[in-house]
Amino acid sequence: MDYTFAGMLANAALAERVSEIAGLSTIPSNLSLKLSGDFGESLFTDVVRRIAERPPLLGAAASLDSAIDGLKFSDWFARAVPELMLRSRLADLQAVLYVLSQPVRFCGIRRSDGMDHERTSNRH
Repeated sequence: MDYTFAGMLANAALAERVSEIAGLSTIPSNLSLKLSGDFGESLFTDVVRRIAERPPLLGAAASLDSAIDGLKFSDWFARAVPELMLRSRLADLQAVLYVLSQPVRFCGIRRSDGMDHERTSNRH
C-alpha cells in the first residue's frame, strides 16, 4: 500500500512513526510511504489518527550515525546533541501536519480478471 505525497523528509518521519505504532514495515521515498504487512482499513485509519494526535516534530532518526560521525567536533558532545540538531534540520513539520490534516481515502485496483490487486490510501 502506498500512502502520502509529502516528500522525503516528511515521509521518513511518518514511516518511523507508523513502524513505532503499528509495527508495519515501511519504506519512505520522495513520492510515497510504501507499507507492507497484514492490516485492514480500520487499523490503518487508527494509526493515522494516533500519529495526528502526536505528530513527529523532528526528522527521522534512522541513518544518522554516519552523519554524526562525520561532523566536526562530534566527539566533544554527548551523542544526543548532534542527533537533535540533525533531526531538527531534517524535519518538515509543515508537510507532516498538512498530510495528517487530510482525509484518508482507500482505493482499490481491479485487474482485468476481476481480482482485487492492490489497495492504496491516498491523501489529497
